[in-house]
Amino acid sequence: MREIYRGETLVVRAGYDDAGRLAIDGQDLGGHPLFEEYEYFIRVEPEYLSAVRAALDGAAGVDLVALLAARSGELVRRGETAWLTAHGIPFELHTWTG
Repeated sequence: MREIYRGETLVVRAGYDDAGRLAIDGQDLGGHPLFEEYEYFIRVEPEYLSAVRAALDGAAGVDLVALLAARSGELVRRGETAWLTAHGIPFELHTWTG
């Protein structure tokens, strides 16, 4: 996993899991108004990776994690799941709060 975004309290990492899915994991240590800490785990199945790349205006073969890193500020401001939904890309979301 590679760090693609670091804010005041939020860190976001992206990479691939063992199943080849795109993995976007975030951890916020105090920036959420309702929780002291929360984490989220987004997974996108391999068959949708070309759709993610196209939505990021990336050419075939361009590193998808590098594309996410280049646009991470925009993605985090909008919300990664909102961005994926707006582009019609299915995903799984899991959260943890502390």
